[in-house]
Amino acid sequence: MYGPEWRMVKTLPALVLRLKSIPSRRWEAIAIAAGCAASLPRKIVYEADERNFGIKTLEPLFGFFDDVDAGTRLLPSESESKAAA
Repeated sequence: MYGPEWRMVKTLPALVLRLKSIPSRRWEAIAIAAGCAASLPRKIVYEADERNFGIKTLEPLFGFFDDVDAGTRLLPSESESKAAA
């Protein structure tokens, strides 16, 4: 679904769209797998217009999705998502 163009457009709106394409019940497990705060994906999606996230804050998620696209990592499964919740 997301290909090389995702790697070229590492912006907050692109990350919001990417997260919205995944069920919100999986966001916490994705954050944990990416190595960032479990609440970060939710904050990105719902507070992006009000907050100024720094690149250091967003980089773990950009890197995680790059790895998913490259096939070196997988999105957390439904069971992993339930365990993280």
